[in-house]
Amino acid sequence: SDPFFGDFFTSYQTIPRAVASQSVKVNVKPLPGIQPASYSGVVGNLTLKAVLNTDTVNVNDPVNFKITIAGNGNLKVAATPALKLSSDIEVFDPKVTDDVKNGLNGTSGQKSFEFLLIPRHHGDFTIPPVTYSYFNVSAGRYEKLTTEEFHFHARKGNEQNTAGITVYG
Repeated sequence: SDPFFGDFFTSYQTIPRAVASQSVKVNVKPLPGIQPASYSGVVGNLTLKAVLNTDTVNVNDPVNFKITIAGNGNLKVAATPALKLSSDIEVFDPKVTDDVKNGLNGTSGQKSFEFLLIPRHHGDFTIPPVTYSYFNVSAGRYEKLTTEEFHFHARKGNEQNTAGITVYG
């Protein structure tokens, strides 16, 4: 019982009703042409941004590489961008976060992919430009977004770091 209103709001009766609406016909058009290899599955209007957290680390220390896709469209289905890195860099599955909201004008927001990269040898490393394609509805064509190229240096670490053992907590 509610101490202020007693049983006033707790007494109710469920009455089943059959409700019907007119059917709605939806005409879904296929995407035109040949999809690019880097097609993400997104239909909308996007921007692409990438950030590398540092330009120098010790061997076996992590580097964070974050790619953020933002705009309007079906961002929930956005595929993970493909990285083409040296075999001397160990890449872990990205931490994926999204901040997507549905509104009167459709779905908008952003989706981020944060990759943990660990250089296993010393030297200079390059992260080549990442390409990401989507279908732009307003333009009626596939569009390709590209990040800039990133560089970082892995210096020889102390004896502990060069043992090849990495511990995650």
